[in-house]
Amino acid sequence: AQALDDPRVKDMNALVRKSPSEENRAARDVVLRDVILEKQAATAAEFDAVHSVARAREVGSLSDILAPGMLRERLIGSLEASLRNA
Repeated sequence: AQALDDPRVKDMNALVRKSPSEENRAARDVVLRDVILEKQAATAAEFDAVHSVARAREVGSLSDILAPGMLRERLIGSLEASLRNA
């Protein structure tokens, strides 16, 4: 919806209505694709500005953040604990 409201897309749609050639349709499709990608990138940047691993931990979505060097030790410990409790 955001892409269809973009002035570049509206201009191309008007051109296609005025002169519905295959060339104009193809040009409109390129502009629409580019605008969609631009809008998606803006949405992703907005998301990334708010969401992070640290924030996920703060709000309880993650219980801990491990350094890569600790991953193996923690994984083995968790597996051993699970086997003892099985």
